[in-house]
Amino acid sequence: MTLNNLLYPSTYVSAGNNTPPSWYEFLLKPDLMKQHLSEADPDPSASSLIKQFFEQANRPVNDQGQILPPQDNLRNKKVRKLALQAAAHMKWDLNELDAQLSISVRHQLLSELMKACHAVTPPPQNALESMHDHTISALVLYYRWSARIVMKSTFPRKPGGRITPTVPQAVPYQANAQQRMDELRNQILGILKQQLSSMVPFLEAILHHIERPIYLPSYETIGAEQLCSTDDKSVDIMVSCEELHAQISYDLGCLHFAHNFFDKAGEMFINAREWMKRITSHQSAFCSIDKETLESYQIACHMLVKPDEPLSNSIPYEHGCIYMKVVNCLKQKEKGIHELKDLIIEDIYKKELS
Repeated sequence: MTLNNLLYPSTYVSAGNNTPPSWYEFLLKPDLMKQHLSEADPDPSASSLIKQFFEQANRPVNDQGQILPPQDNLRNKKVRKLALQAAAHMKWDLNELDAQLSISVRHQLLSELMKACHAVTPPPQNALESMHDHTISALVLYYRWSARIVMKSTFPRKPGGRITPTVPQAVPYQANAQQRMDELRNQILGILKQQLSSMVPFLEAILHHIERPIYLPSYETIGAEQLCSTDDKSVDIMVSCEELHAQISYDLGCLHFAHNFFDKAGEMFINAREWMKRITSHQSAFCSIDKETLESYQIACHMLVKPDEPLSNSIPYEHGCIYMKVVNCLKQKEKGIHELKDLIIEDIYKKELS
């Protein structure tokens, strides 16, 4: 047993008994997280570490259990940097972050990235050309995520059920966990909705003025504290121009569609499809557009804007969306009616029509 094992016994125990490492071990050993996350199925995962790091950075709490603003000390700075590194290891994949982290953790993560990259909301007008790629990418990630949250908020949502305690409480009434989560979600949603006036113009400005790849901060760049201070892009995560334009066009289209701007949404979806045709290889997790969903959005926009006109030949149906299958079934009369049952079942899972 080495002196380091005696000073930090948890490291020695976890190595011998396969116990998952604790969050502070990564704080004590900066190189440990890279080694840990390179494993086939790391435990804890990158997303779990992000959650743990922010839980620690957000302490202490007061007597009422309310989280106080974190102190801007060296420990908390290092812990928040580790959270950013873990997200960079995930290639800043918003789909993965959405699936594995709560809305409050995602908001704090992307806000921390904005702070680290000297990005502010609303961003200065006509400043894209002078911005560092890290600043641009932080704003793009934050606004893309914000657009998703605002768009999803327009969908019907089942309210969380009340959790009734099984043991009588001696203290006055306290909101249950689901209520606290709903309140926090509504607070964050309110902030994001207030930023719509800067969100849409900025993303549209990206489409109009950025005609080159951009680079997301990598694990190594964050670890070396080189955010916005280096032009060496060899270690950063490249997002091609085609991926950038396709994904932002799609996200803007979804946002416009959710707010009933169907003309504008249709234009954005056409742009997304055209840029997707130019993507030769996916080098990042930035662009993730389901072609069938895009096709359904395009058909919906056409039917809402031009209901009396036939569907344009410019909308390909190579993936056979459910709507077109239903139309074809109705044309076949009795034979097609029997196929509608299977299409209804298919839509239950895909939710293209419902």
